[in-house]
Amino acid sequence: MHLPSYYSSSGAGPSSSSILLPPSYTQRPNALEETIENTPSEPSYSGSFVKRTKDATIAIFNQEDDASLPVYGAHGDIRGEIVPRRRETVVSVDLKLEGSMSTMTTSGGRIVPILRQTHSLYRRSPRSTRGPPELCPSIVPFDLRMPLRFRHTELGRELHLPPTLRVSLREDKNTKSDLLYANVEYSLVLSIEHHVSLLGLKVAKSTESFRIPFSYLPRTRPSSPAIDRPLRRSLKCQPNEWCQISSRIQALDPAMGALDLDLFTPSIRVYPIGASIRFHLHAYGTLLAIRELHRLITAWHAGLAPVPMKVTLMRQWAVTPSSAKRTVHNVEISEAKSRPLPPSIDSEEPGMDGGTATIDWDGEIPLERAAVGETGSFDAGHLLAEDYVSVSFQPDPSLASKLSPHAFYYPIRLVSHPWIQSDVFDDDHEYLFSR
Repeated sequence: MHLPSYYSSSGAGPSSSSILLPPSYTQRPNALEETIENTPSEPSYSGSFVKRTKDATIAIFNQEDDASLPVYGAHGDIRGEIVPRRRETVVSVDLKLEGSMSTMTTSGGRIVPILRQTHSLYRRSPRSTRGPPELCPSIVPFDLRMPLRFRHTELGRELHLPPTLRVSLREDKNTKSDLLYANVEYSLVLSIEHHVSLLGLKVAKSTESFRIPFSYLPRTRPSSPAIDRPLRRSLKCQPNEWCQISSRIQALDPAMGALDLDLFTPSIRVYPIGASIRFHLHAYGTLLAIRELHRLITAWHAGLAPVPMKVTLMRQWAVTPSSAKRTVHNVEISEAKSRPLPPSIDSEEPGMDGGTATIDWDGEIPLERAAVGETGSFDAGHLLAEDYVSVSFQPDPSLASKLSPHAFYYPIRLVSHPWIQSDVFDDDHEYLFSR
């Protein structure tokens, strides 16, 4: 067992001159130490984002080193300093917070301001005009808070500010969509007003402004974790942890009977990007209907036809252009990895002349960031990102299926971060979702 260097095994009490102080605190253990317990938290950054222009230099604190843009979360602390040039001519220094949503569809475009705040950082005193000119401070500090919500004037209610977003569908030649693009942008705008002098007389004022875009990425989390056990090993002892969605595939031949589907997913219905969605799919019906489904699946396994049944994650973008109907576009983000299961121990053997039969699958839908991106589900009024688990049955026409094509959907919510213990949850900077 290794002991830290400040530990003394001597039986005699140490003298004041021989006491070694404990090492300074560090989040990372050294080679002879290990982490016993850790509270999950977001990393804190000590770097600065610096922007220089001919009129001023602005430094924005608490950013990642070499960041291309400043990044803030919900209720983020926007802190920094401005170093103006030509201080003797500076009359005022303002800093604005601005945000807008812009969308373009085949029916027209729309730009909606969602954030407009002006903060006065410096004003030259009026009395200084009678005497020597007042010098603007060499450093003008600022400390602002990113707001949480905006008021949607058309809906007459407050909504959470949406995250920074850039979606373009017009470059995809394989996608036919009325939605061309949707953007959510935020920026800091620094305005410095100068007196312009001619022959010692102040004859005019000039205002120089420059814009610094930044990313707004609020942290969102599930209010509780999703169950991490297969359905068959947990349904009887934890039934409240599962949600069941049922649907029916009709047969083209009424004598065959319908095929019923049950989709089981964790009841929390909120999943973090980077994780996966566990599910169980249960198909049951007459022996004829199950045999027909088995025939279609076998043809897929043999490479004779595309997969007849898929479980996927779908994202729906919904936009309401000005004076036009709502435009909706669906995007398939991720396809599930499923495994067929043997019959359960309490299932009944179907009779030769009829009865019912079942087929079961377990699986996961991956929520990889490379496919999903950094944006979870959100509602910003006329721009929405909604997510669904989709089960689709689409047999290949060449197989002459006796079962009709079918699809059904189950709404879920994607969030940016995983669940953590509530006693370390920072409700001032994060949102919890239970559904």
